[in-house]
Amino acid sequence: YSRMYAYDLWDYFEDWCRVGDFCLIQVKRNPVACFVSLQGCGYKDPWSTELDVTEATANSPLRVNVDSLVSFVRQQAAADEKVSRMCGDRLEIDYSEIVLDYHTVAGEVLSFLGLPGRRLRSPDSLPTLADDKGKFLSWHHLQDKVPSDVRKYFDPKDII
Repeated sequence: YSRMYAYDLWDYFEDWCRVGDFCLIQVKRNPVACFVSLQGCGYKDPWSTELDVTEATANSPLRVNVDSLVSFVRQQAAADEKVSRMCGDRLEIDYSEIVLDYHTVAGEVLSFLGLPGRRLRSPDSLPTLADDKGKFLSWHHLQDKVPSDVRKYFDPKDII
């Protein structure tokens, strides 16, 4: 959603949806998982497009600014709702389904787009966050510090 915010594409996409002959494929992912991924890759500001590669370290714990996390989760949730209401011709895919069953999801996307189904080559690997809650210095401490509207996204089964 960062590009939609950065370039203020909301009206543009809504207009195309109204005109017709436009569809949307929405991949939904837990906003805490998104935040962790972006922080783990070295993005200082998750809504930025600038990557600070020198800060990206795969195995070091993440130091999370609670205010940044809360702001990101709320913006992500709001954007998710806005996109969900934006276009009637929309395929909604849960990110975990891509990770867990790539071929089925790829088939659904091809079918949605009206393209002939065919066997697609699997990606070499798909990133997961199954154990990334350990990347936080203190998962439970962080969970206790966030408001309830953000805390609901801390369910371990959704962190993928």
